Amino acid sequence: MRIISGQYRGRHLQPPTSLGIRPTTDLAREALFNRLQHQVALSGLRVLDLFGGSGAISLEFLSRGAQQVTTVEQQRKAVQHMQRIRQAWQIEGWQIVQQRVEAYLAQPPRPVFDLVFLDPPYALADKARLVRQSLGLLEPDGLCILEHPSAEVYEGMKCFVEKRIYGQSAFSHFRPDPADAPALPEGNKPE
Repeated sequence: MRIISGQYRGRHLQPPTSLGIRPTTDLAREALFNRLQHQVALSGLRVLDLFGGSGAISLEFLSRGAQQVTTVEQQRKAVQHMQRIRQAWQIEGWQIVQQRVEAYLAQPPRPVFDLVFLDPPYALADKARLVRQSLGLLEPDGLCILEHPSAEVYEGMKCFVEKRIYGQSAFSHFRPDPADAPALPEGNKPE
C-alpha cells in the first residue's frame, strides 16, 4: 500500500497484518482522488476521516495539501500505526482520535469540515444514518463521501449526488441540503 500522489508520493504504509481491516485499494483510491481534484480544491481542505483504518485516505489528503485532517479510529493498533507514521514522516495537521465513530458523532458539535470521508466496515448496518450525521458537520458547500459495497444503493437519499463504482467497492457522494441549515437569529439575517 502506497501514497499515490503529492508530497508523500510513493511512500509505503505497511500496516500491521493483525489489524483485520479492509483498506481502500490503491486503484480505488487513485480513481477517487482523480475525480476529487476536479470537484474540490484539495489544498487547504479540512477533512474528517471516519473509520480511518490504515490511515491511507488521511495520508492521501495530507499529501495533496489538506490543511487539517482528523482521523477517527477505534482500534488501538491502527491508531498506534498512524501515530508512528505521523512521527516518522513529521506530519503536521493530522489529529488522530481513538474512539468509536458513533461516539464521536454523538458528542456536542464539532468543528466544521469541508469534506467527510466514511469507510465503515462493509457489514455495518444503517450507513445512511452515519451519512446524515456527517452532513451536519460540513460547510454548506461541503462534500461527504461514503465507501461501500457496490451493490448497496443510496440514490434515494435526500442529499445524494453521485455514485462511482470500482470493482466490488463504490463511492457515493452527498452534499448538505441548504434547507437543513440552522436558521440565523433574527438580528443576523442577510438583508
